[in-house]
Amino acid sequence: MCIRDSFTAFHLLRPLLLAARTDGWDVVLACADGPWAARLRVEGFEHWPIRMSRSASPLVQLRAAAQLAFRLRRGRIDLIHTHTPAGGLVGRAAALLWKGPVAHTFHGLPFEGGRLSPAEKVFLIVERVLSRRTSYFFSQAQGDAERAVALGIAREAETMVIGNGVDFLRFASAAPARAETRRTLGLPDDAVALIIIARLVREKGLIELADAVRSLAGLGRLHVVLVGESLPSDRTSIMAQLDRHPVAEELGSRWKRLGHRTDVPALLNAADLFVLPTYREGLPRSIIEAMASGLAVIATDIPACRELVREHETGLLVPPRDWQALAAAIASLVKDDRLRAELGTRGRDVAQRELDESFVLRRQLAVLRRLVTR
Repeated sequence: MCIRDSFTAFHLLRPLLLAARTDGWDVVLACADGPWAARLRVEGFEHWPIRMSRSASPLVQLRAAAQLAFRLRRGRIDLIHTHTPAGGLVGRAAALLWKGPVAHTFHGLPFEGGRLSPAEKVFLIVERVLSRRTSYFFSQAQGDAERAVALGIAREAETMVIGNGVDFLRFASAAPARAETRRTLGLPDDAVALIIIARLVREKGLIELADAVRSLAGLGRLHVVLVGESLPSDRTSIMAQLDRHPVAEELGSRWKRLGHRTDVPALLNAADLFVLPTYREGLPRSIIEAMASGLAVIATDIPACRELVREHETGLLVPPRDWQALAAAIASLVKDDRLRAELGTRGRDVAQRELDESFVLRRQLAVLRRLVTR
């Protein structure tokens, strides 16, 4: 499997890696080295360190593709499965000199829509070329699959929408510790805790969230728990902007920046409301995790979020980049305990019926098995 960085590999692909190994595959992971790759090596996965990055430099990407192509010639590989735009570019470019099947998974498209920038136009041309070397396409979101076909970077007959899912037992087991977790976070009994879990990058809409929350400083029950950090490879990190934003001073202890955490189920179960004001996504696992925890969700009105959040049934949708609409939605759910609880309960029911991780993994592995045996 080829993906850009070890953080994404561990947090995005680990369930698939484990399921593939259980299904009888010998799994080799190709990505940039780092602490998360080290954790996967400890778990017994072979790792090929490839110098990938988010850099738009063709030279950087070509060097990574050449490095991977060299490893492919020396290793016995039956199938290549690439993930994310950068991983898909490097992995499929390396496979141009290799004869086996190649699958690619879209985790969101690198094109926000509307007029494309010159760099996006070049990337689109490269994607179209590499799509001819791709045997099969997976997409986490229906909207991304349809757009990929329309853009000419996937073929409808060889594309499957697999969705996304979570292990519900992880979130159910964290529920009894809610009171203790809230005490540790310094949340009063009557607090309405808004939580967001995301990389601290511009496209997650975190500056809009900070603006919205600042305007609601007078809502004394509102506490914000921000979980996540940016990666060294992130080109749009907003950590410095958040450090300077006046929301921290105006909310004081009600604005909590936790950084990276490994106890996400406990944190979600300690919260009351989940928000993700993102500009673009694949099919956001964080929303699914929030639904599994019984939280009402406020998300942006983009295709991927619409596939998960049902307006006024499991949550609320607001236009992207609109902090005023976001503030209004947050205020409405902070003030209405009954509605917030009802949306969360219905969201958990939907998630349990439709978003089970095991089903997603079985469908994907069945296709991969078919690719190597046909």
